[in-house]
Amino acid sequence: MFARLEAKLPELRKKPIASPVELKKLFDASELGDRPLVLHPIVHGERVYAIVLRAVGDTSVVQFVGVPLAGGEHEVLGKVTIPERFGSTHAGQNTFVTAACTDRNSYFAAIRGVGIVEFGLRAQRQSILVRGEWLPTGVIGSLALAGGQLYVGMNGGKLLRAKMMTGQVDTLASTNVNVVKSALDDRPPFDLPIMLADDARNRLLIIVQDRHDTGRGAEIWQLSTKTHELSLLQTLGRIQLGLTASLQDDVLTLSDTWFLRWNLKSDDITVVAS
Repeated sequence: MFARLEAKLPELRKKPIASPVELKKLFDASELGDRPLVLHPIVHGERVYAIVLRAVGDTSVVQFVGVPLAGGEHEVLGKVTIPERFGSTHAGQNTFVTAACTDRNSYFAAIRGVGIVEFGLRAQRQSILVRGEWLPTGVIGSLALAGGQLYVGMNGGKLLRAKMMTGQVDTLASTNVNVVKSALDDRPPFDLPIMLADDARNRLLIIVQDRHDTGRGAEIWQLSTKTHELSLLQTLGRIQLGLTASLQDDVLTLSDTWFLRWNLKSDDITVVAS
């Protein structure tokens, strides 16, 4: 894939790309309290949903907020209190709410010490889908819903599946196993910072990055949501700034020091910027 990318760069550099951007404030998070941190915004329908994290006394308060894209009043749809203060000792780093995803009715957030919490998108409804003690020790790097199942990417090298009805957790891949069952098993520790549901092809797209420099760089793996078979789809190489990815319909958009769109149906790649 990146040989094709390099071939397109000379043509790209001849044509500056005009991309006018209009900025509009939808919500002032300070209305919820002092020094808030807004996390994991996700646009769904005519609203954007996000987590607002702030310190209150010796605790941290996680609020789930919905804001109309057309403007208007925000709505607090849920709240969780963590018995540990988020503040200057964390140097502004978010280690409290580390991943989120949505389906048609719910927003799922990985909350430290609590587990995976489900919030309702249209009403004040919340419940703990997967309790923290049911999960392996470590930080959840990504969440994704695909094929009616919730998938959990643990930094350090575990891919889990949580059943929606019971919250029961199964391990699909792990760096620490005695019997190798998947293509990701028993390799050096890795992180799973991004997972994207590709429902049109009955699969989950997973970004895999080794925790230490192994020379492999970042990779895109695919997990069949029917058979749960894992396979390597594409090698991305060394990431310099931090990879971002999104999937809309058949188009996978990737960016680092470059920005490209990959049509998964036709296998065409369009370089947008570099």
